[in-house]
Order: sequence, then structure tokens, then C-alpha cells
Amino acid sequence: MKKIFLATSFSGQVDAEGKILPGYKKFVNDIIPALREEYEVFCAAEYEGWQYYHSTAEAGVEKDVEEIDKADILLALLHEKISGGIHIEIGYALGRGKEVILVTDGNKLSYFTGGLADLHKVTHLEYRNPKALAEQVKQLDSPKPASA
Repeated sequence: MKKIFLATSFSGQVDAEGKILPGYKKFVNDIIPALREEYEVFCAAEYEGWQYYHSTAEAGVEKDVEEIDKADILLALLHEKISGGIHIEIGYALGRGKEVILVTDGNKLSYFTGGLADLHKVTHLEYRNPKALAEQVKQLDSPKPASA
């Protein structure tokens, strides 16, 4: 079974105590089960118990690197606000030769991520809704029929 590293920005999605906001947790939780029907999925927010700063930055980076190394695909959920952490994960995954899929809900990609997509170094996927995202990823990941 292929493994997905689900890169999510959650630093801007927490309350005063560092707990991930219920709406964002639901958004990510709507995606994970459907992906798990076809893939093994690692999501740092889930791993950290939906709590920002649950572990040290060093431990978080070490775990992310370990999981990206094990992954076949890095699936990055991008939002209007740029996430430095996700961009580091994207760069690391590309450097390790991983397939990278940038996911947006209609937002325009930032300058450099747009350039990566234009150069076909990554795939840009606009999802219809969180639950349909797994099917869209599966379609991208399916072998293409040979040309006649």
C-alpha cells in the first residue's frame, strides 16, 4: 500500500491554548478516512493529537523528515496564507524524489509553487470537496493506459 504524507498548515488554525480549531480539524478529518481506504496516511496534526506545539520543533521536524522519507506521495493542502512549514516539506520531498501533489480549493498557487507546477515538477489539484479529494488523488495515481 502506498503511503501519503499529508502536509497541513495548522499553526494559524489554533486557539489560545494551541488546540486546533474545530472547523479545521473537521476539514482535515473529512479527508483522512477517505484517503485511508487506498493509502497509508501520516498527518502531523493528527499525530500531535490536534495540538500545536505538542512536541519540540526539533522533534516535529525529525518526525516529518522520517515520515516523508517513508512516503511515496506528499499531498500538500495549501491555503491562501503561505505556510513556511509546508513549503519546507515540499522542498524536502522533491529533493528526495517524492511525488508531490499541491492541493487547493480554487486559490491561486503562490509564485514559486506555481512555477513548480508550470514546470511539471509537482501536480496541482483543485479539489471539489474534502471527501472527493481521495478519489481525485487515486485517479492521478492510477496507471495511465498505453497510447495506441
